[in-house]
Parts: sequence; structure tokens; C-alpha cells
Amino acid sequence: MSTPTLDRALHYGDGVFETLRAVDGRAPLFDLHFERLCRGADYLGLKKPAASAMRQRIARTHGEVIVKLIYSAGSGERGYARGTAAPIWRRFVSPYQAGVERLRVKTCVLKLAWQPRLAGIKHLNRLEQVLARAELESGWDEGLMFNERGDVQCGISSNVLLHLDGRWVTPEIVGAGVAGVARRWLIESGAVTERRVGRQDLVRCVALGMCNALHGPRALVVLDDRAIPEHADIVRWRQQWTALFA
Repeated sequence: MSTPTLDRALHYGDGVFETLRAVDGRAPLFDLHFERLCRGADYLGLKKPAASAMRQRIARTHGEVIVKLIYSAGSGERGYARGTAAPIWRRFVSPYQAGVERLRVKTCVLKLAWQPRLAGIKHLNRLEQVLARAELESGWDEGLMFNERGDVQCGISSNVLLHLDGRWVTPEIVGAGVAGVARRWLIESGAVTERRVGRQDLVRCVALGMCNALHGPRALVVLDDRAIPEHADIVRWRQQWTALFA
């Protein structure tokens, strides 16, 4: 499908998106993805998308694939004002490939900007992630990102999990970061709680992990020059996650 030259997604990053894993047209965590898409559309003042429209675009896939669905503000007149633009869908499908289960992670220099209005949603402006990814040399699987206030926030394309004081926590999302689907799955299961995470918490924690909607929970076994043991909880969560797509 060609992209209209005045598509606001192309010109301004005006829209939201979801990237999900599907098996033969089935997305096990569809509801969580759809709820986040709706929340993002609401934040940006876009018409609420229809669940049926999203389901149909996933159902028309075969095998195990990655589906990226863009919900653009649509095409309109030149300029920042949306005018009469109406939202449109775009779909991109690629084969699913399993990622590594144990991550080598480097701390990124780039800090995430503090913007509460956009925190949590998957809006289309991903330049911070593009620049952070460019920092990683060969051999690193992910990057760990801080927000501009100095707290641990997330990975480039993952949420962060820390085992602290006998329990698992993940950084709260107040002014930066994405409210990941795998993160929410862990929170709703009671396995993980949210809290502010500072730099010293990285030093104190006994185990680390990362998670996203494509690969689920994974162990973080190297952070910069520090080796970190894989925790049994991560292994168990990964098994549960894999079963969702069986």
C-alpha cells in the first residue's frame, strides 16, 4: 500500500502503533495491545479505533509473524493542524524470529526526555530509540536507558525488571517510557510491582531482566562490565510466556 504524501504519520509522527506476535492469525495478548492503542489514541485526541478493524488485520496473517499496526491521524492539509484528517490503518508483516534468551546490555548515554503527556503510549516518534540503538556496538543485545531526571526507565525496546529486597520491581512510568504489554502481563499476574528505580538500585539488585511483547521475559546477564546470574523466576516466566503462543 502506498503512503499518501500528506499522511500525518509520515510528516509529524502523528499517530500510535502496536507491534505484536501472532500465530496463524491469532494474537494471544490482543486485548492488552488494543487497550494500549486506544489509550494512545485518546492521549493524542484521535477517534477511538475499532477492535474489529485491528482483529481483521491480524487474522489475515499466516504462520508465526510479527505484525506492526500503525493507526495514523490520516491525511490532511499541510501544517500542524489536523483539519479534516481522519485516522487510517497501516499494516506491516514480517517473519517472527526468536531472540536470544540471555541479554548483554550496555548503558546508553542518551537520556529519555520527561514528557508526562506522552509517557506510556507507543506514539510514532521513536527518534530517542533510534539514537540510543546507534550507540550499541556489535555484541550488545539491548541498551539500558535512564530518563533525564536520572532514574532507570527502560531498555531501548524493552521494559526493565529488577530483583530488589526479595521482590521483582519495574520502573514506574510517569514522564517517560512505554507501558509494555509483557510488563503489564507480569504486573497483572502479581509477579512484579511498579516503583521509582534509581541508579543505586542497579547496584543493589541481585538479578535483572527485560521483557517485551515479541520475546517475553528474558534474563539480563551482562550489564556493561558486570556479570549477573540468571534468576529462576525469569526462566519460569519465559516458559509461561512461550506456552501462550503454542
